[in-house]
Amino acid sequence: MSSLPTSDALVELRVRRQKILDEEDVETVATISAGLLYADTGGPAVLREQLRHVVAVMERPNVEVRVTPFSAQRAILTGGIVLLDFPAGIDPSVVYAEYEAGMDTRDSEIDVRRFRRLLNHLHDSALSPEDTKKCIATRLEDL
Repeated sequence: MSSLPTSDALVELRVRRQKILDEEDVETVATISAGLLYADTGGPAVLREQLRHVVAVMERPNVEVRVTPFSAQRAILTGGIVLLDFPAGIDPSVVYAEYEAGMDTRDSEIDVRRFRRLLNHLHDSALSPEDTKKCIATRLEDL
């Protein structure tokens, strides 16, 4: 039997992760797929609110959001990847990979290195923060 976190635990984790954005000494870099700008689960009104929230969060000095365009060689397919780095000596880096069936945690050096390489590639192929804002603004106009 699997020991996947309950949906309540996943919601709690996501809420706690959102609160980290309020801590100015924590740098947050997010790279999202352009496809998410079109995923209107909950309807257009919900998507509009989510996109407005992303734009508002992008105004924080410790947050960078980039969109990986459809034309990128490697796109974000499903789920999400969170890489947490800590100051030296506190804790080792850890990766959380979310997917349809739950979440996987990796903390071995080799796994962290693989995911870091993937995230760096996605970041490098993404739009600049300025172009990301324009992309989201265009999508909001279309909604």
